[in-house]
Amino acid sequence: MSSPDSPSSTSTNLISGLQSGDDAAWQRFVTVYGPLIAAWCRSACQNREDVLDLSQQVFLKVHTGIRTYSPRQPGASFRGWLLQVTRNAVIDFYRQRRRAPDARGGTEALQALQAVVDSQVEESTRSLSVNQDHVVRRALEVIRTEFRAADFDVFQRHVLEGLSAQDVGRQFGLKPSSVYAVKSRILKRLREELGEA
Repeated sequence: MSSPDSPSSTSTNLISGLQSGDDAAWQRFVTVYGPLIAAWCRSACQNREDVLDLSQQVFLKVHTGIRTYSPRQPGASFRGWLLQVTRNAVIDFYRQRRRAPDARGGTEALQALQAVVDSQVEESTRSLSVNQDHVVRRALEVIRTEFRAADFDVFQRHVLEGLSAQDVGRQFGLKPSSVYAVKSRILKRLREELGEA
């Protein structure tokens, strides 16, 4: 098992890997966050082709904008930044859709466009908690192999299934403090994987 703090742990460098164009970091990003981006795009678009086009636009915006992202900015969670990138892609998507030779311009048209975009973004935000759960599950799948199976079982029983540290400790022959230590290590690693460390 590699330590969550070890230099070989690529997830602690997910964002820097994305910023430097590392292929493995991008593959991990697509694996973990791709379904979330697709879900947000499905909330904004009706047909499959539009969802695919919009998802690709989000990936392109992430690729061109990731160098400006800094987790050290106040309130700058990676998922929050990713949601904002998706919102901007949705706005651009609907602006392009509304462009036509006979399109009306001006403040009224812009307000109507913004109302459509706002309703689409609001809908995608409502489903955010369900989709965040999916992202967390995907991230857990990615990091699972970095921990001993027994430690991950302890984490699953305590955190995911909600059993008390005392009950889990009895099941695995551990002190509650050991259960908390396992929980802390895996949660720290999970936050790193999600770009929130």
